[in-house]
Amino acid sequence: MAKNSEDLKKRIVVLHKDGLGYKKIAKTLKLSCRTVAKTIQWFNRIGYIQNRLRHGRPKKLSASAQRYIQRLSLGK
Repeated sequence: MAKNSEDLKKRIVVLHKDGLGYKKIAKTLKLSCRTVAKTIQWFNRIGYIQNRLRHGRPKKLSASAQRYIQRLSLGK
């Protein structure tokens, strides 16, 4: 079995390139069919399988919306 998630994703892609279908890959690796399908679709769309890093939670408000809320709270 694969050591980490990137190794597992590589294995899924290799098996798919070898001609196996989603269900056979899922059964072989003991994963859900949905996981296999999403991994292959992601690879086909962007061309690689490495995890993308992100620092912290993404901001929900734009910079102008934050300034507006600050002005409202200060009463200006």
